[in-house]
Amino acid sequence: MKLSLKLSRANGILSKLRHYAPMETVLSVYYAIFYSHLSYGCSVWSLTTKFNLDKINILQKKCIRIINFAPFNSHTLKLFANNKLIKLENIITSTSLKLVFDFKINILPLELMSLFQHAREIHNHGTRGALNDALFVPRIVSTSYGIRSLKYSAPLIWNEFSRSYPVVCNFKHSRGLLSFLKNHFISMYNNI
Repeated sequence: MKLSLKLSRANGILSKLRHYAPMETVLSVYYAIFYSHLSYGCSVWSLTTKFNLDKINILQKKCIRIINFAPFNSHTLKLFANNKLIKLENIITSTSLKLVFDFKINILPLELMSLFQHAREIHNHGTRGALNDALFVPRIVSTSYGIRSLKYSAPLIWNEFSRSYPVVCNFKHSRGLLSFLKNHFISMYNNI
């Protein structure tokens, strides 16, 4: 996977830079050469196998340890919280939620608008999904192919998250949503 190679190179750069630059600069470089690769196209590449996601997850944990001069086997949750960085699984969740949010406010490109449907458009009677403005989650025939599709995974994430945190439906812009999600995930790290 090319992404693993790019992230490994970024880790190498950060491991050298951390000795000569202040933490603010190191974090800026993290966002420029690590996080940018991690977040770009995340909605698509995150649908890969668990094996591939585990490799990316390990590289991100290695990166956070490098930035903080932490031992190679130290726990990373507090490091993420202290540096106000979000973990891979939460980056994937945020990206999926933003994609669905853009669908809901009609700013997705026309080609992608057909990916999702409101549950109320499928069912003309009062279901739980139709009542709380959930998205339709298509039925899966295959155990691996369907689950690893954007059409299935993004509505599932949206429905579960918006049920627990209805505030995500009330934002006017995606900036507010992403800011809320980052603060939410970082506060979760602090409470664990």
